[in-house]
Amino acid sequence: MTTLISYILDNDPEQLDLLVEQAAVLDYEAIPTSDADEALQLIRFGRCRMIFADMHTPGTNGHDFLDQALRCDPGAHVIMMTGDYTLDSAVDAIRRGATDFLPKPNDQIRLKRTRDDAANYSVVARQR
Repeated sequence: MTTLISYILDNDPEQLDLLVEQAAVLDYEAIPTSDADEALQLIRFGRCRMIFADMHTPGTNGHDFLDQALRCDPGAHVIMMTGDYTLDSAVDAIRRGATDFLPKPNDQIRLKRTRDDAANYSVVARQR
């Protein structure tokens, strides 16, 4: 599998560091940011199509960020994350177009499965 690149949006520096470390273990490069506008600009550049975003980032709410990210790149895989996970919030995010909705703290196995599923979907879509 080729090295994947993802963006990570989270306002917690410790969480950003942890996610970057987890990404390295899972063999993908992570570009961390705590600025939603910066993340949206990076998505517009189209360098990658996988974004991990916290639901509670200052300057935006998770749903607004998700909507804007998918307008920038409708084929992007936006994985939302939150420390206050509920089934209703997960279903709402998926209905809005999120690829997945992960509880924090992140589970390495679930993170890998989400990343692999998104990567496999992208490969199949390119082959069509």
